[in-house]
Amino acid sequence: MRSKEAATFTQAARREQMIQATIETVAEVGFHKASLARIAERMGIAKGGIIYHFSSRDELIRAALQEVFDRLTRHMLEQVERAVSLREAVWIYVVTLVGYLDAHRDEVRLISEGFAATQNAESAEEQVQTRWSGLADILDQAVAETGRPGVDTKVLAITVSGGIDALVGEALRDPGFDLRAAGERLAEMVDHLIEPEGEFPDE
Repeated sequence: MRSKEAATFTQAARREQMIQATIETVAEVGFHKASLARIAERMGIAKGGIIYHFSSRDELIRAALQEVFDRLTRHMLEQVERAVSLREAVWIYVVTLVGYLDAHRDEVRLISEGFAATQNAESAEEQVQTRWSGLADILDQAVAETGRPGVDTKVLAITVSGGIDALVGEALRDPGFDLRAAGERLAEMVDHLIEPEGEFPDE
């Protein structure tokens, strides 16, 4: 029993190493050049060592994308749960998401290049909608909490999500662009729509 558990743990750890090597390889050479051979070379193993765990490059890329989304989701939930009000939860959501993407540029490149290439139109649309609908739910509750009338939370959530994508894209294009500061400015604008007369939540 113990040897089986050890083997399972070792296999899981090896898969995690391959996923991380995939993220780093995509960041270095780009999605289309990140072949199984390049990923294996980065790890110092034979290509067959990867195929033992992942039947194809597509399967490995999908696993890496899922891991990236899981990491991001865990981090976001941990931070948003710290909020003492729903209005603050919106602030934390925007600032935390931008901050995470700024700190994990390798993962951003995999998302930006790999997601569209590996998803069919239906699943890609579902993923995009899941993203903004989660923010819309928080905005709905925050607007109800502050009593702010006339805020279309669906439109606002879609706009904020697109704005974050645009800010990240600009940061990738221009190394001198201060992404975190831009995220804070975006959070301020959203907060002003929710509570025009209020002070900004503490960072």
